[in-house]
Amino acid sequence: INQKADLSIVEDDSFDLVYSMGVLQHQSSSRVVRMLIREFIRILKPDGLIMFQIPTHLPFISRLKPRPRLCALLKLLGFDRMMLMRRFRLAPVKRTAVSESSIEETMISANARILRMDRSDYNLAPGAEIRNYWVTK
Repeated sequence: INQKADLSIVEDDSFDLVYSMGVLQHQSSSRVVRMLIREFIRILKPDGLIMFQIPTHLPFISRLKPRPRLCALLKLLGFDRMMLMRRFRLAPVKRTAVSESSIEETMISANARILRMDRSDYNLAPGAEIRNYWVTK
């Protein structure tokens, strides 16, 4: 099991397919998301396929992260984590977006190319824009 924030335990050019749906948006920052996308490209075999999903825009209220912040505050005050989740439906879920231009720059710097990009049907939050990417190198 990988305990690191990167995929350094995996050798270069190891996989024909890398698939990540509903994962990257929960990383701590867009910097971490871009690092993971570069790692996906590194571990992909030549002519392999990466498919991932990422929000490219989050509405202002989602970027403020009021629910995760409230959850963190209540946990600090001693509230039980399970009670916060079950009774108040509060969870420390992070949402991170990465702009399309930043994803394109990441692809170029990692010598990869986008085969296809389209809008996802996944409903993360009202006003969120989510894209599916198909990438190769």
